[in-house]
Amino acid sequence: MRVELRLAGEQFGPARSAAVHAFGLGVGVFPGEGSLCPGLTKDVVLGGAELGSPLGLGSGRWILSGVAGLHGSVNAATVGMDSPHRLRLRVARMADASIECPTPAGEVRSVRISSPDRVLWPDEGITKLELATFIRDLGAAFLRRAGGRPMTLQRFPTGITGEEFYSKNPPRGLPSYVRTVTMTYPSGRRHPQLVVDEIAAAVWAVQMNTITFHPWPVTAPTSTDDPHGLDYPDEVRIDLDPQPGRGFADATRAAYLLREVLTEAGLTGFPKTSGNRGVHVYVPITPTREFLDVRHGVIAIAREVERRAPDLVTTAWWKEQRGERIFVDYNQACRDRTIAAAYSPRPLPGAPVSMPVTWDALADVAPADFTVRTVPDLVATQADPWAEYAEARADFGTAMTWWERDVADGLPELAFPPDYPKMPGEPPRVQPSKQRYDDDEYVPGGSGYLREHPELPPRA
Repeated sequence: MRVELRLAGEQFGPARSAAVHAFGLGVGVFPGEGSLCPGLTKDVVLGGAELGSPLGLGSGRWILSGVAGLHGSVNAATVGMDSPHRLRLRVARMADASIECPTPAGEVRSVRISSPDRVLWPDEGITKLELATFIRDLGAAFLRRAGGRPMTLQRFPTGITGEEFYSKNPPRGLPSYVRTVTMTYPSGRRHPQLVVDEIAAAVWAVQMNTITFHPWPVTAPTSTDDPHGLDYPDEVRIDLDPQPGRGFADATRAAYLLREVLTEAGLTGFPKTSGNRGVHVYVPITPTREFLDVRHGVIAIAREVERRAPDLVTTAWWKEQRGERIFVDYNQACRDRTIAAAYSPRPLPGAPVSMPVTWDALADVAPADFTVRTVPDLVATQADPWAEYAEARADFGTAMTWWERDVADGLPELAFPPDYPKMPGEPPRVQPSKQRYDDDEYVPGGSGYLREHPELPPRA
């Protein structure tokens, strides 16, 4: 909660240095800025609510952050003294805001933002309105990377410290300018997901409390001419995930090795920060193979990277087998698996953004430098680091040849995500440390259930 006390500094007397401790938290008042009533030196009570974080005061604009117990949105307040230790606070609810968004036709579309001063990142004070403005201002850059794709929304109704959920079905009240397409999931279920065709659609998603956008690796057809287009990925996302003991610098080392392997496969990778400790590498491909085939190609690429740096990189699905290495998450190539879009914010302290970068810059960047407040200026002043993305699209055939070679050499299928149905050739879905029988004693397809062989003792 952020309350702005729009008062002149002199209302509290001449400026002076002072400090107030509200429930053990220091409150600073700085010379030339303003000062508190001399008697206000103990607990601060605001309309019956306790002060939960420091009170910052500035001339002409008085800001109070983190007031526990006050609910709703406010943008103005009046204050008076009930006693040397009490403030009387009256707040006014902030009106809905609107964001003006350009449309593909060159017009302007207004998107309503309710509760615009709801704080999404408490430590940074970043509000819902600020996030909506961030998405609008990215505009074309965001659409180049995520536009035209079915989208899963990661939503936080009360900010990043509260409840979160993934929304695949479009939220209620979908505007007429937001398109949907029907997606098929591993279970065989089918239902619509929204598509971001214009920036107003993404801003509306923020209105529905979206923080992170998760696009599918397919482009939604604009007509019914290609009913199978949603089953053929046109980009591969390779997630380099540092395990405990490893960090961003290690993930960048793995990314450069991956780049070498991709080049040998006739492919071009484009790196971005994950918004946390990892690196994502996107690879544009021609959409001629369905999800399972593409996943096999990604496994072959991941294994090739692992061969070159086994102490740095792993393809082990079970965490207990990964060690202190970078996990190449090959299952991100599965149907219904998505990762944060380029330029998407992440629900982490600091309001980080998953930021596209060039290969030349990757080794020198710090993920924390890319935030909701810093990225718009970077996008406005720097060239698109992925400007050659569309022209780099290439066939995935070499990667598929590597998969066939590995199968011929006896390398097995790898584990699928736990919510997938049993898949052909999949190893048992049993944690290795708990596995008591050989693989062939389990039901095929990885269910984890044993065949009926009571005469066979478990492995020692």
